[in-house]
Amino acid sequence: MARDDNSRMEAIGVARVQLAVVEALGWVFRSQTDQDNGIDAHAEVDDGEDVTGRLLALQIKAGPSWFRRPGPGGWWYYASERHARYWNGYSLPVVIVLYDPETKRGYWELVNDDTVVPTSSGGKKVLVPQTQVLDEFSRDALQAIAENRPVPRLDRETQQIVAMLPVRPHLVQVRRNQAEFRRALLYRYGSACAVTGPCPPELLMVAHLVPLADGGSDATDNRVLLRADVHKMFDVGLLTVDPDTWKAVLSPAIRDNPHYAAFDGVTFVKGPALEAVRQHFQRATASWA
Repeated sequence: MARDDNSRMEAIGVARVQLAVVEALGWVFRSQTDQDNGIDAHAEVDDGEDVTGRLLALQIKAGPSWFRRPGPGGWWYYASERHARYWNGYSLPVVIVLYDPETKRGYWELVNDDTVVPTSSGGKKVLVPQTQVLDEFSRDALQAIAENRPVPRLDRETQQIVAMLPVRPHLVQVRRNQAEFRRALLYRYGSACAVTGPCPPELLMVAHLVPLADGGSDATDNRVLLRADVHKMFDVGLLTVDPDTWKAVLSPAIRDNPHYAAFDGVTFVKGPALEAVRQHFQRATASWA
């Protein structure tokens, strides 16, 4: 007997989400046989050493039809009052995952009192942000949900800006990766420059402490967000960070500049790897001699 298109798409969606959970997150995926109330699978956190017993319940919806109700920076997922009540009372945190066959990506959102809003018809809806892709960059946020810890959130304005970053498959790989790195750093640090503090997200650039050309990696702890002008200073060695004090240090060539003198001695953001900071400091200060 031939399967209908909906069943086939649902199976593809579950398979793709399973791949993302196992491969990108490095967690355990367990399908649920009783899906009457919409819980398709459980995902168990693996912290790199062992499974932890911390789980998420996943409601998975796949296909282009789930992306036909756009909202600010994402898509609305509609549910009945009964389903929303069931999810809010579930023993595990419930995460909705919408799988887009065009991008081959899953987009997720936690179901709770903050994300579920009423509709005019008496039902409920949840905005699933385009910024929340089910991939390795979401691991920290999803683990925090499973462990009942606070989850870093982008404000709505920043979400909308990040949602405009290129993520569609027809773009070259380098540009797609830059967008994902930027998104990951915005979730980690918020819309803030590592030196100057809060900053409009459209002015922030991704900076590597150890350049890729010098053997640096694309790991999150080798990258920070910097305001565009500070990024340039950081790249050319006019500004660095003392690994012992974690304070910004200006090159003597610019230390007396009235526009930038105040940066000298500012506390750098916590998060980058100490060794990466040390290597940047050594390279920058060597160029001052």
